[in-house]
Amino acid sequence: MISLSNQDLTLLASLLNLAQECEILISLSNQDLTLLASLLNLAQECEILISLSNQDLTLLASLLNLAQECEILISLSNQDLTLLASLLNLAQECEILISLSNQDLTLLATIGN
Repeated sequence: MISLSNQDLTLLASLLNLAQECEILISLSNQDLTLLASLLNLAQECEILISLSNQDLTLLASLLNLAQECEILISLSNQDLTLLASLLNLAQECEILISLSNQDLTLLATIGN
C-alpha cells in the first residue's frame, strides 16, 4: 500500500469512515487487508472504485467479511477484480446487490475461477 494515490487515500478514508460508523471493517485479517490493497491497486489503475457510495462500501465490507470466513476471494485475479468493480457499479446504479446472502456472495466469489 506504499504507492497509494490521492484517489486511493480518499477511498481508504471512506472505508475507514464506514468502519467508524458501523464497525464492519474493524476485524479485518491480514488476508482481508491484502484483498483491500488489491482493490485499491485496481482503483489506481482504472479508477473504477473511486465513486463508491456508502451502500457499495457496505457490500465491499460484506465481501471482505466473506473472505475472512472462507478465504475464497483472496486469490482473485485482476479480471475478477474488474468484474467485482463492475458489480459494485451496478449496485450503485440499481441497488440489486445490496441484499445478497452469504450463499450469493459465495457464488459471486466463484465467478471467474
